[in-house]
Amino acid sequence: MFHVKRLHPHPALQPDAIAAVLATKGITVTNQQAELLGMHLTLVLEANQVINLTRITEPEDVVRLHVLDSLLPVVFESLEGARIIDVGSGAGFPGMPLAILGYDVTCCEARKKKAAVIDRMAQALGLHVDVVAQRAEELALDGSRWDVVVVRAVSSLGSLLELAAPLLTTSGRLLAMKGLRPAAEEDAASKVGALVGLRLREVHEYRLGEGREARTLYVFEKSGTPRVALPRRPGLAQTQPLA
Repeated sequence: MFHVKRLHPHPALQPDAIAAVLATKGITVTNQQAELLGMHLTLVLEANQVINLTRITEPEDVVRLHVLDSLLPVVFESLEGARIIDVGSGAGFPGMPLAILGYDVTCCEARKKKAAVIDRMAQALGLHVDVVAQRAEELALDGSRWDVVVVRAVSSLGSLLELAAPLLTTSGRLLAMKGLRPAAEEDAASKVGALVGLRLREVHEYRLGEGREARTLYVFEKSGTPRVALPRRPGLAQTQPLA
């Protein structure tokens, strides 16, 4: 499926161009990292012709809406030394860009075809990324735990808290990446957090550029033991939320 030698033919996917976009938000990358970020985007766009990975296909847009969006949380939260799991990874965002920057990342994607694509992309780029083709609830049953759960545009805050809680180590963090601040979800998230042992630590609101897309990063910390049995049956977090 992949032809890695066909390296980012579009000017927007050149290393210098990608590094310049990231630098506008204070994110510094090496030339090699910028090269890999461009290669990953090229592979995503190539695979997208076979399997639906993203509706965003313009090179300038994929740099901003996928790479920059994926990496902005590192401006607000230190991830050094943390074991990170990207739940609902899709085309590998934010997990693959984080791995390219040197973080220890596992990508969790329930759809087996998409998980296989992520795995092949990681191999093609020479990245050590663990890829699991399971739902978060299934993965939690085997006792695996991570320091940080990152979730980007997957579900409501309340559902994300339920899914993340059994995957986190003591004092672990959930980084929930959302669009325009979903105030309507916050009350339910507060109630779910009390049930699953997660407390809201910080909320960061920002934009991807001047006058550009609004983003909200919720940082929850594991602060106690769940008062309900977790994980529940796959799908219940979305169809029958705790609050």
